Amino acid sequence: MTPSLCRTGRRAEVRAFPPKGPKELPKWVQARARRIGLRLEDRAARLIAQTAGDQERRPGQEYVDLWALANELDKLACFAGGEMVREADVQALTPVLRDQKGYFLCDALAEGRSAAAVKLLRELLAQDEPTQVILSTIAGRYRRLAIARELMDRGESSAAVGAATRTSGYALEKQMEQASRHNQERLRRLYRRVVEADLEAKLGERDEAVALELLVHDLASPAPEAE
Repeated sequence: MTPSLCRTGRRAEVRAFPPKGPKELPKWVQARARRIGLRLEDRAARLIAQTAGDQERRPGQEYVDLWALANELDKLACFAGGEMVREADVQALTPVLRDQKGYFLCDALAEGRSAAAVKLLRELLAQDEPTQVILSTIAGRYRRLAIARELMDRGESSAAVGAATRTSGYALEKQMEQASRHNQERLRRLYRRVVEADLEAKLGERDEAVALELLVHDLASPAPEAE
């Protein structure tokens, strides 16, 4: 090593930049947004962070691509022109989110947002999404929620819940939060309701679109007081 490099090395300061975790990423999104003059609703910031956290990684890649995330924020800033960017704007404008309406539908159902759930269902049907695909997506979500709730009631760790439901990161965090909204018996009953709707559609006992609308209404309805 040359003398100049040795001198530089002695004066250098080593800093660690660990990958952003599920709790830190929304804060990073908001901080970056403020730097570029973008006003983000909290739910919009969480959605952007969640989507980045849920994206598949290349082999060996355990970090979120902050460069790509910053690029999406720049695009949103150009669109907003100083106005507040809301969750619906992010869903409409971020490419990776436009094809995830089934995912958002399940979120709305699990969180009891009936108006949003009905709107998303109608949008999916309007774009000719197969009803069986929608039913399968809903069934998968409620099956995982029931498993998560059972493990949580047993006192299992989040890692155990993630392993059992094959989820991690933001998806796991949100799954556990949604599971905590319902007791185990209610989740089992709601899952049975999904299975019934699927059977009705397959047997032709009810129009598939009608069966789905009724199902969405039942799933998003508040739990009875007794529960």
